[in-house]
Order: sequence, then structure tokens, then C-alpha cells
Amino acid sequence: QGDVGHTSPRLDEVQGGVVGAEVELEGSSSAVFSDGLFFNVDPVKGRLPGTSYMEDDSLFTWSDITGQILTQDCDVEEDIPTSIEIGLLGLLRKLLTLLPDSLVSRVVGPIVHHEALLAIANSPNSVVRTGVVMVLCAYFARGGDALKARFVQSKGFNMLSTQLKQFHVSLELMSAICSIVLGMQLSLKSEQLDFLHVPNTLSAFNMNASIPLLECVVNTVNQPSLCHASLCVIRELFEKCAGMHLFMLTNGLLKTLCQLIAITADHSSLSRDEKDLLLSDCLHLCKLIIIFTISSEQEEHFKMLESLLVCLSHCQQELLRANNSSPSHHLHHYQLHRRHSNHRTLPSSALYLQLFQHHILARTLRYFNEDLGVEGYIPSLPSMSSGFPTHTDMNSRFLSACVSAVDLALHCCETPFTAEHAQWLAKQPTVPSVVTYQKSTTRAASEMAFVWFLVQYFHLVLLPLVRKGGSGVASLDKQRYSITSRSQLNDLFCRLFGYLVSPVHSSEFRCVFLREVWSLEEAPALMSFILSSSTLKKLLSYRLVLVIMSLINQTEPSMYTLLNSLYDLVLQAGAPRLRPSTKLSSLLTYNDDDDPRRKQKYKTIVDELKTVDQRWMERHEYDGRAFAQKQKSVYTRLVERVSNRLLALDTSIKVTSQRVMENQYQLRKSFLDQVSMAGLQERDTLHQWRRLIINSTHPRALWSADDGRVTWWQLDPTEGPGRVRRRMMRVPRTISERHLLPEAQRSVDNSSVPTPLAFIFESIFHHGSDSLLSKVVPQEGEIFLSQVPVRCSNISPDNCCKGNFIISNKCCYFLGDEPLGDPNMTKVFPCDEQVMLASWELVDIVEVHRRRYMLKDNALEIFLINGKTMLLAFETTKERNDVHLSILSVEPPNLIDSGGADSEKLKQVTTSWQLGEITNFEYLMELNKLAGRTFNDLMQYPVFPFILADYTSDTLDLSNPRTFRRFDRPIAIQDETKIQKYLNTYNFLQKEARRSGSQTPGLPHLAKPYHYGSHYSNSGIVLHFLVRVPPFTEMFLVFQGKSFDIADRTFRNLATTWWLSSSESATDVKELLPEFFYFHEFLVNSERFALGECQTGEVVDSVVLPPWAKGDPRLFILMHRQALESDYVSQNLHEWIDLVFGYKQTGRAAAQAINVFHSSTYYGSDGIDIDSVTDPTQQAAMRTMVKSYGQMPLQLFREPHLPRRKNTVLSNFRMRIGSVLKRFSGSAPVIKFSNSQSHRHVQTLRVKLAISGSECEFIGGRGGRKERSKVYSAKLKLLPEKMALLG
Repeated sequence: QGDVGHTSPRLDEVQGGVVGAEVELEGSSSAVFSDGLFFNVDPVKGRLPGTSYMEDDSLFTWSDITGQILTQDCDVEEDIPTSIEIGLLGLLRKLLTLLPDSLVSRVVGPIVHHEALLAIANSPNSVVRTGVVMVLCAYFARGGDALKARFVQSKGFNMLSTQLKQFHVSLELMSAICSIVLGMQLSLKSEQLDFLHVPNTLSAFNMNASIPLLECVVNTVNQPSLCHASLCVIRELFEKCAGMHLFMLTNGLLKTLCQLIAITADHSSLSRDEKDLLLSDCLHLCKLIIIFTISSEQEEHFKMLESLLVCLSHCQQELLRANNSSPSHHLHHYQLHRRHSNHRTLPSSALYLQLFQHHILARTLRYFNEDLGVEGYIPSLPSMSSGFPTHTDMNSRFLSACVSAVDLALHCCETPFTAEHAQWLAKQPTVPSVVTYQKSTTRAASEMAFVWFLVQYFHLVLLPLVRKGGSGVASLDKQRYSITSRSQLNDLFCRLFGYLVSPVHSSEFRCVFLREVWSLEEAPALMSFILSSSTLKKLLSYRLVLVIMSLINQTEPSMYTLLNSLYDLVLQAGAPRLRPSTKLSSLLTYNDDDDPRRKQKYKTIVDELKTVDQRWMERHEYDGRAFAQKQKSVYTRLVERVSNRLLALDTSIKVTSQRVMENQYQLRKSFLDQVSMAGLQERDTLHQWRRLIINSTHPRALWSADDGRVTWWQLDPTEGPGRVRRRMMRVPRTISERHLLPEAQRSVDNSSVPTPLAFIFESIFHHGSDSLLSKVVPQEGEIFLSQVPVRCSNISPDNCCKGNFIISNKCCYFLGDEPLGDPNMTKVFPCDEQVMLASWELVDIVEVHRRRYMLKDNALEIFLINGKTMLLAFETTKERNDVHLSILSVEPPNLIDSGGADSEKLKQVTTSWQLGEITNFEYLMELNKLAGRTFNDLMQYPVFPFILADYTSDTLDLSNPRTFRRFDRPIAIQDETKIQKYLNTYNFLQKEARRSGSQTPGLPHLAKPYHYGSHYSNSGIVLHFLVRVPPFTEMFLVFQGKSFDIADRTFRNLATTWWLSSSESATDVKELLPEFFYFHEFLVNSERFALGECQTGEVVDSVVLPPWAKGDPRLFILMHRQALESDYVSQNLHEWIDLVFGYKQTGRAAAQAINVFHSSTYYGSDGIDIDSVTDPTQQAAMRTMVKSYGQMPLQLFREPHLPRRKNTVLSNFRMRIGSVLKRFSGSAPVIKFSNSQSHRHVQTLRVKLAISGSECEFIGGRGGRKERSKVYSAKLKLLPEKMALLG
């Protein structure tokens, strides 16, 4: 697959891929680099819209500023060889992972070599590139330290980055790169970044692995979430890993920052929020660089801050030059170029490069004045050593930062300052702490914010010196550097002040500037101090007098007082040629006087003032040239540091390319030899090829064929951590075209499309359960616990399938009387809906819980290690109990919860919630689980409360109690005016029951009074909310008679739903589902269902969100979840728990709380007993009522629930030991608990992990505060492809 860097690359072809090549030499500085250092922009035209570029000599190549043109993966057709390549890479990775230790030395290196993998990485297919990096992960994991050292020595990561940075980068590829860096499996998905753990130290190999990460992150800008996640990893490495900050700064981080800022600001496909996110990430990295460079002991590290500023400045100037389309200039001609580029539009990229320079210098100066730690030191990064620079070094760095800031303001701002600048200055802007993208941001606004920041900063540090120990003097630590550098600071402020009142600027600007300066605290005293102590006081005095004389006749009378006061200060400072008694009014009358001598005197004074001012201007020009030369020298120093690395990389690429080509030649020769012998074996291999084709064409095989069926996204019932179900899977569409909008309709009929390998299952399509029973053949050593199967029903959201249940010492089997049709059955084949046999091994069982079904205590729910669950309903409670005990008797090795001692588990989870150890969401999910709520039965679906009462405001105020519902009241009586209505209903029914004298014969439950005739959770409510998410769409159509509901009744508006449930409707008293707090897909009509049109003409599509959600379902879920975890909810949630799971659920407390529902929703004495009714008609009616009305959760609390004591959730890492060992090791778990006493404790184990190479040690204990308990530990080998589960 090609060679590294193509064929024998030239040096100028590989410069863009050189790690650490933040800069490149000027053409005249080195003959070696004379061919490839011009500003080459042909490969990237159109990257920044609406701009053109020149190719003149420059110190920065365009590829170093904005990266290279990237090949779109969508433009690359995946042919058969590419598909084979992808499959073989996957097989190779598995081979390396499963390879026995005895064969590693014979395979890794001699057969599988990294040079060939680096060549394959030059593929235009993103899946291939990702596969290469994942193979490298396994390659390094098995190869050992010696192999890693050889890879680093041969510049392997540099060459890998050269290959990868030519193309777009996918999430999987960046995750694989980060996995190599961290030495563990990592996914850059946003929900897993919260668990990111960066080690304190990394080996030299892992540090070098960050080279592709730094190079490729620029190519992820068009994927903002991926780019943000990658920058988070880089930031964590820089901040927390020892030595990583210096390695990154010398290996490409500066270049990466410049590229990211330039590309992000002008990227046309990014939204404003996305640009804000990425720019904020870049600014955060800059802040970490500032902390590292300032607080480091070594002076060379501080110079890296100067290097960052120089790189940003050069990028900005190259963009300015390209934007102006003017002849390019070398750096020492920068001043001339700046004057010729006035009043031109500044591209966003150049503007934000300038903004970052301002932010970096402003943040640096603030650190010296505001962020001092103990003994005046600036706090360092966690990854840095404990040493601090000396006070002399800190003083030198402080002064250097001040000089850099003043030089940037004096020599890099657009001049002259005009009325536009005056308008911005009048607003007294400042440099904000964050960078946000604003289209209205102008260069004048940015420059004035920085200039005014410097004026205020010098005022802040010099004012205590003026006061001479008076009131308001800052602490010694915060003034140490300003006291030590007093004279230099005075001169710097004089330079800045004199430049800003220079005659080159407009009169309006100078007047505004003087007025704003004069408004500062004790400004006259500060000016007097500066004029009397600065070494530039003569030059400044003359310039001020000249400015006053030029402004006095061009400004409004209100400025006269200010100018007179300033003039008096100049006289008091002893300005030459002016006596202290010379008034400003007298001086100005010299020119108007008829006396020739007075006129001559005035002319002499003015000429002398101009002569001295010319010296000021000459000094300013000299300082500008010195500043430009200083930048050039810094730039050259950076190039000299990287030039040897360029040459070394070029040599490595040539050697590697030659070696790969030789290996390819040998492989081709060997292949041709084998082909010549293939004819002799053709007849013998023909049959095996046919078998191979059959085994390789199913939908999940490497070479699956597209069967032409129309598919849609369906919710996968697999439960993840916290029982949340997020994953969507692609399955064939099964509903009629008439239920879709016209643009989503397709003429393909899935039922008529032949499916691959369907003939294999034809023989069992018409066999029933009896036939399948005979096909259950015991495995070796398998013993059935009972020869007679137990009859039960497999309950799923869309089906109730009766069948037989069998248990052996290894597996459990359910044999259906009809096709299962269970969403829990993974649909590998299209004909799986015909499958009537389901089985699972005992080793896969992690939890078993007793449940209710149809208000009968006769069900059992089994939780498997893969996240699947099975709900089985038996004929009687005794049969259920017997099956439960049978499962426990074989001691499933991964079982962590046997379903017993629920009161103890309830106490533990309640205590954890009250102490702030788990979130409100986690607590509610645990309560639902303990109360028997399950996703398998729509009548017992988990229930969550309405949280908010505000669905109309533009901003959600979580600090306002009125934003939330009343948790002490049921949802139907949030409006106080409705309370009496439900009380009247209850009293009326109670009187009717008493008046009749007896309860209704045969149906005693019907005579019981209630407040509400419906329930807050039932199948209709679940389908009402989830109608837009398959497979619930199909269930809803069945529920409504094969059509959608009336559009006016469809779930279409959250505000309307709240209004109906909380006050308006007497029958609509529904609460919410868990999906409202983590699953935004149910709010969007992504499959384009035709949900109808309301009577008002409104077309029902996606759910209308509250204004504060800004029309973004993700934002709504995020804010809704935030509201659930807010302080107000945490303090009041226990009251809602009392209503639903607690003592107010039944009895007198429920009646007093206006919380009594129809009796057909209760279990036991408060509800109905279907088995007690003998009449078949009445019994069928009661079953229908139970299926329609809903069912009460199990009552968990008999006493009032205690409120939460702490709102802070502790981030304890809990995991299921058996589950984790199974997933990571791929073998039977090491830990085994043999009695039920242990089962009750395993659930709350707090676990620590120690990872060393491919070994992982688990150490856990109950973590109780008062009692001492046993500590469990185990060691096991980790499979590399399963390391991602650690996230």
C-alpha cells in the first residue's frame, strides 16, 4: 500500500510533517532550506473563504499556519481490495492480541513490522488508517520495551504523523492515538471524558506518541466535538503529566495553537458556539503555557512564552500580507509594511491571532499582580517540580513581560488612531478573560482594549509608589516586582503615554485618551510622579507641551481645565525653556501679539519643542526596528533548534521507504510462486472456497452484501451504566409507507427482498416448541436440574410469548410456543423474528430480582452481563420462587445481586444519596429498580417526576423556587384551584359507597373512592412520549389501531404537556420518563413520521421545546438534567418520593395528600385480586383494566423519607466486580462469592485499579465507616480490545 512519504521525498515535502517545526528558516539563511520556504498557498486556496495569497519569501510556510489540503473520505470509493484490507487489519489486531507469549518474538518484528504498517497508513480510507493505528496499539502492547525504543529511534511517530495529517481524522482514529499516548484504551466520546485519568508520569515512548496527536488535532476542526475532546486530552497531559509540558512545547504545540486559531476563526462551517468552544480550548492551553513558563526555574523555559508570541505575530502578519495582496516584506521591514496596510479589512484569523497575543500578555501581567501564591510565588502546574525561580528571576520576567506588552502596543497596532479608536476608548474596554467569536469584533476594538488595559495596569502598579505608604498600599508580595523595577516601569509608562498622545493620532482620539486618563484615581499625582522620576521626562515634557498647544484651539472648552492642569504639572516638573511662571494663556498669546520679539520667541519655543519631539519619533522608530529584529532573532533560534530534526526525519523516511519497497518485492515474488502452484490444488480448494463465501456474506461479516432493504434507527434495549439506554442501531424498517412523510417514502418493500442465508433457517420456520425441545442437546458435562420444563411467559414491551423454561448447571433455556419477537433478542439475521429459542449461560447472569406482573407477585427479571434483561412471568408465586432458588443453587460465578435483602440495599442506597455520594438521577433509577419498575413491561416503566414548572421563559433560573414544581403535591394539583375539584370527586365516591350499603358484588374494588381515575404511568403514556423512536412507533401504531393518534393529542409541545398534566386536564396526570434526562432522540422526528396536522393548521413534527432550550434537544436534556441535580430539587425530592414510593402511596396518608388513584392500579389489599374473580368475562375486563390503567410501584418506605443532607456528589468509582472481570479478561472471573451474605455486600464495593502492562489488579472493600469488612482483590490479564471498557 504505497511507501512512506510517497517515493524518496524531498526535504521540502516533509517539512509540514516534521514534529516541532513551528517555524522554518528564511530563504537566505541556509542553503539547505532555500527551495521550500516560500509562502506556498496553492494547496490550500479556499481554506479561508474569500482570500488570496502570495508565494513570496516568508519565514512561515502556509502549511505550517493552516495545515495542508485534506482529502475528503467521502470522495474515496471503497473498492473490494480496500474492504479486504480493512478486514485483514482487524484480523491482524486480534492475532497480535491473542498470540501466545512463546510466539511473540517470532511474529512481532520478523513477520509483522511497523515499517509496513506506516506505509499502509498512507491510505485515503479513514477506516484503514484507524485500523493501522489500532494494530500498532496491539503491536506495541506485545512487542516489549526494546521494540518501542527502536520505533522511537527510527522516528516512527514522526513518520506516522506525516502520513495521517494528509487526511481528515475520525473519532476512532484520534481515540486510538490517545490510547497509545496514555497506555490504555480511551474513547473521545464526550460522555467518557469525565472519567479521563491521566497518569502523573509517562515513559519516553508514550511521550513521543503525542506527536501524531499534536499534528492531527488540526484536522479535526471540522468536527468540533472531536477537536474539543482532543484538546482536552492535550490539556490534561500538559497540566498533569510530568515532563509533558516541555516535550509538547518543543514538539509542535506552538505550531498547533497557531493553526487552530487561524483555521477556527475563518472556518465557514462552524457555528458561533463551536468557534467559542475551540477558541476557549486554545486560550486554556495558552494559560497553562503561561503558568509553566513563568513558574519554571529555568530561564530557557520562560523564553518559550516569547516564542509563542512570535509565532502568533508571524502568522498574523502573513495573513495580513495575503489579505492586502501587497508585495511581501521581510520582518525587518515590518514597520513600513504596517504603515502601508492601514484601514484595510482584517481577516478573522489574523484578528484572533492578534487577540490571543493580547490575552497572553494580559494574563501574564495579571499573574504577577493578582495570582501570587505563598511567599509571592506564582502557583505552578501539578506536573512541575516543587522548585521556584528566584525573586531576581521573577523580577526579570515581570519586566520582560511589561516590555513585550508595551512593544506590542507601540509597534503592532494600526496607526494613526482615528475617531473609531476614540469611540472604543471612550467605552473603557478591557481584555476579557475568555475569547468568544464575534463577527462585529474589529481591530480597533481589540487594540483599544489592550492599550487601555496597559494604561490601567501601569496605573495599578505605580499608584502605590506614588502614595509612599499611604492608605490603600497593596501588600509587599503583590508590589515586590513593581518596587524593584520602578525606574524601568516609569520609562515604559512614559513610552506608552507619549506614543498615545503623539501628533500622528487624530485630535479626537488624543482628547478622549487624556480625558479617560485624567479620570483615573489620583491621575495628577501619578503624572507628576512620572514627569519627575522618569529618564524620559524631558522628551515627554516637550511632547506634552506641544500636544497641549495643538489641542487647546481644536477642542471644546471642557478640555481647557484638563489641559491647563497638565501644563501646570509639566512646569512643576521643570520643563526646559519654560519658566514656572509662564502661564499657558500667556504662551498662546505670543503668536497673536504684534510684537515681533514675542512672535520670534514663540516660534523659537515651538521649533525647539518640535526638534525634541523629532528625537522622540526617531527613538520610537529605533525601538520598532529593535523590536522587529528581536522577533526575527527569536524566530531564527527556533528554526536552528529544529533543522537537525528535519534532516534526521528526511533520512529516516528514505531508509524506511527503501526497506518497505524491498519487502513488497519479496512478497510479490512469493505470491506469484504460490499462484503457479494453485492449479494443482484447484479442485481440492473449490469446495472450501464455497464454504468460506457462505460464512463471509452475512450482514455482520467482513464482506456482507447490501440486500437493498430500507433501514431506520431503532433504540437498542441494552442497558448501560445506571440502566440508561442510549444506543441506536440500524434495523430494517417495518412500518407502512403511509405513515411516513413523502420525502421519507421509498418504493422498496422489505418483505419482498431476499435476505442472505435465509434458506439456512427455512427448515425450522414451521417447527413449534415441541420440536425445539428435542433439539436441546446437553453440552459436555451439562446436567439439567429438572426433566420437566416450567411453563412461563417471556415479557417484552411488544409481546408476551408463552413457552417452557429449563435450567441446567451451565445454561438457561426459554423455548417459545411462538416466535419470540423480543427486542432483547439481537437481530443478527432478518429472520430472527421467527426464532423461538433463547438461551444464556449462567456465567452471564449478574442479577436476579423478583418482580410483579399484572399485579401478581409471580415474575422474575434476569440481568445479563451484556446489558440485556429478561422478564419471565410464571403461573404462580411458588413456581417463580422455585426457579429463583434453582438459579441461586448453581451459584452463577458473576452473580452480584441475588434479589434478597432488599431492605438492606434500600438502606444503603438511601444513605448514599443523603450523604451526597450518588446523584438524584442515580437514586431515582435505583428506587425504580428496587420498586420493580422495568423496561420490559410498559405498564411498569420507570417513572420520573416533572421537575420544572417554567416552560415559557427565555432563561431558566434554577435559583428561583417558582421555576420548579411543588414536590409535596401530585402532578394534577400543582394549581391550588384544582385541589377542591379532586376532593369533591373523592368525597362523592366515598358517599356513594356508603349509600349503597355494600360494595359492588363481584367487583369490590370499583366501590373504593379515588381522586384520579387514571395513573401517572402506563403503556399509553410511555408510547405517547416515545412515539418518534422505533420500536415504540410500531407499538404505538398497534396501540392506536394501526394509525397515529389525533394530531392535537400527540406529544408535540412540552409547555402544553405540563399545562395539561399540572392543571388543565382532569384525566391527564402523567409524570415523566427517565429518557427526559439523558436521551434527546425521542424529541426529534428523525425518521420523518407523518404525525398529522392540528386543527389550527400546525404540522406535528419534532417536539416544540421551551424557549430556554433554544430549539436544541441536546441543550434541553442537558438543562433538564441540570435542573434535576439542582439544590432545590435535592432539598425537596424526598417529598415526591413519599408520594410515589413512600408512605403517602396508600392509606390515610395518601388520602390526606390527595394522592389516591383508581384501585385497579394497586397491589394487594388496596387493589384488586384477579384470581379471586371466577366469572371469565369479569376477569377479562379486570385484566384489560390492569393493562390500561397502569400499576403502582412497590411501596419502599413506610415512614417519611429523610431529606438530603449533602448536595455534593462524591465521584466514587463503583463497578460490578464479576461483570468487570468478565468483560476485561474474556474468561471466567477470578473472584467468587459462595454465600448470600457476600452477595449483599458486593453491590457497594469501592474498587481501586492498578494497571501494569497488560495486568490489572482490582482491590475492593465495602468502604463502611464504622464496621471493618473483608477486602477482596484479584489479578487478571487484560485484553487490549476490551480496555475501552475502562472508560
